[in-house]
Formats: sequence, structure tokens, C-alpha cells
Amino acid sequence: MPHIAFEWINKHMYFLILNIRLTLIIFFTSSLISCYSPSKTVSYASIKNNNKEYNDANNDINIRLNTLKIKEKKLNERLKKYNQNTISSLPSTNNNIISNYRPGNRVALIIGNSKYKNALKLINPKHDAKAISEKLKSLGFKVIVAYDVTKREFDKILRRFGNHLNDANVGLFFYAGHGLQVNGKNYLLPIDTKLSKERDLKWEAISLVDVINEMERKKQVNLIFLDACRDNPFSKTLALNSGRSRSITSRGLARVETPVGTMISYATRDGQTASDGDGFNSPYTQGLLKHINTPGLEISLMLRRVRKSVLEATNNEQVPWEYGSLIDEFYLSPFNK
Repeated sequence: MPHIAFEWINKHMYFLILNIRLTLIIFFTSSLISCYSPSKTVSYASIKNNNKEYNDANNDINIRLNTLKIKEKKLNERLKKYNQNTISSLPSTNNNIISNYRPGNRVALIIGNSKYKNALKLINPKHDAKAISEKLKSLGFKVIVAYDVTKREFDKILRRFGNHLNDANVGLFFYAGHGLQVNGKNYLLPIDTKLSKERDLKWEAISLVDVINEMERKKQVNLIFLDACRDNPFSKTLALNSGRSRSITSRGLARVETPVGTMISYATRDGQTASDGDGFNSPYTQGLLKHINTPGLEISLMLRRVRKSVLEATNNEQVPWEYGSLIDEFYLSPFNK
């Protein structure tokens, strides 16, 4: 709520001040005119001509009103420009969802889930999502960022993201939080996920296939970064209730097939787990933040540098991996600054 309240005050405080000042001016003017009531049989013309105090007050009011009109005009111009650059906000009961989407060619959805209700809470995903969103804004992306989303909110924001991709030629999805694989299928976990049996996944989790399908509806460059290769927090429960323990894989994410024009980067290779890290950000996110805005660095080379940074940070225990079918070279930061 503090994010939304602050934004509302920032956009509307000047109008509030303007209304207060105009109210005071009207009150002052009314009070001054009332001093010359008809009972004194003094005409308005005589007041205007003979009363210096009234004339001074009237001139002061006119000066203030003209000043306010000038400021109002400037403010309207700024608001008009702002409205042209801002397509919408994302209303939600979750105060941790913030929309900064603006029309353009590069659109990103960033989600960081930390405060899980039925699984181990994670420290870094919210920090990771915030840092990545700020970095992408500096690279010209129009960003929607969300923290600690429920299943219902995840579905809603994903559909909204898909709609915005209609006007984009680059779509980017970054997710930090719990993820798991079951029978070779990958799922991302909202904070209210509660799994007791395998079929619950359909209703409780977000399928990675659904994310890919939403992004590839329009042919464009699609980039997916998943810092979600942690241990499956529901593996024992799912194995116990399914009666088929071999079908439940508790380590990392599964290998994925990518459509043409799509690249998917994992925090570590398939079947392995990634660290949340001891620092402010995970090792994988740290690597991305270090290299993602390097000018003139093609994305394949960028990911190799990220891999090297993560290997160094984890003593060769975590190896970021990517699957892709990009056709042309792609640069997140194409030009020298």
C-alpha cells in the first residue's frame, strides 16, 4: 500500500494544493466584499475608486490567480506527456504488484516470490526481481514487476503481459522463486501453492509451457530467465501420495524444448539445484546484473560471461544453462553509451 499511496500523492498533491489555495482566495474575496454590504449604501464603483485597501487586495488576488493559471498550464502539459507515456496501472488486491508498462518495442514481466505460505520462505527473489527490473528499465524495457503473487494474481498478470506483447518485438520474462519439475514438466510456484497430489499442479502452480505459449502467440524475440532451480519443497508429499516415487523429481527443472525465436536461461543446468545465495542477490542474478547492460554484447556471449561469473561465485558448483533457438543476433544493450 505505501507504494501506491506514495505514487497517488506524488501525482495529485499539486491539484490538492491548488484547490486549497483557490478556496482560500474565494473566501478572502467574499469576506472583503461583505465588508461593503448594501446596508452601507456604498456602490461597487466607489469602493473600487476610493478604497485603496480593496484595490490592493484585488490586484493581489489577480496576480495570484494568474500565477496559478500559469502553473496549472505547465502541470497539465506535464500530465499530458505522462499520460501519453503511461498506458495503464495494474489494479490488484496485492499491494506488491507494480505496473510500469509504457508503450514500446521491449516489454518485460518480472516476478519475485519470497514469502511462501506453505513452503520454505526465500530471502532473495524479491531483491532479485527489483534489481533486474531497474536494470531493464535502463535498457529501454517497459517493465511490469510483481512481488509475492498468489496463483490468481499470477494468472491475471500473465494474461495482461501477453496482451501488451501484441505491440512488442521483444518479450522478456524473469522469475525468481520456487520452481519444480514433475514427470519432465516444469512449474513455477505462486506463494499460496499447496500441493498434496500431482493433479493439484494444474490448479495450484503455473506451467512453464503456459508462459512460453503466452509469449510466442506473436512472433518476436522471446527471452525467459528462471532463477527457480531450487529443491522441490513438495517432493516428499507428492511422492507419498502419488504412489509412483520415480515420477517425482526433486532436483531443479527439466530440460525444455524452445520454439523458434525463444531463448530460455536457467540459473543452473537441468536436473540440478541453484543456490539462493548468501548475499543480497542470488549468484545467478548477480551474474546477470554484472553483464546484462554491457554495450555491444550479443546475448549468447553475455550468457557465457554470466555462466563464468556464477561458476566463480559458487566454486564451480552451479552452472547456468540455456536452451534457445534465436535466429538473429540479439543485443540487450546494443549501443555504446
